[in-house]
Amino acid sequence: MIQVSGIAREYLERLRARASLDRSQQAIRLVPGPAGQLGLLPGVTGVGDTVIPHRGRPLLLIASEVARCLGTVVLDVASESGREQLVLRRSTRTSGRSLGTLNGGSWSSSRV
Repeated sequence: MIQVSGIAREYLERLRARASLDRSQQAIRLVPGPAGQLGLLPGVTGVGDTVIPHRGRPLLLIASEVARCLGTVVLDVASESGREQLVLRRSTRTSGRSLGTLNGGSWSSSRV
């Protein structure tokens, strides 16, 4: 199960606004990339997607195969050198260690 912190929801909402996504139909999709990376792209809800809502509409879409691979994680925001970036962390139920950062639409992994 993927959890999204409140600050990450606000971060994604800002990305959505910058991308001029239609408020009712489009959302941000977490997608697999090459070599185990993850990225963010505009998308619409598909069959089997996990839909993370915000303010009454879809905000983040995650395909079932991506959600299964991630397991129990928290999508959050971290600040490094004054720059905010999305990070995936293991759920506090299992561990608080960071799994890596999602920055600029690509995934950068870190060792756990």
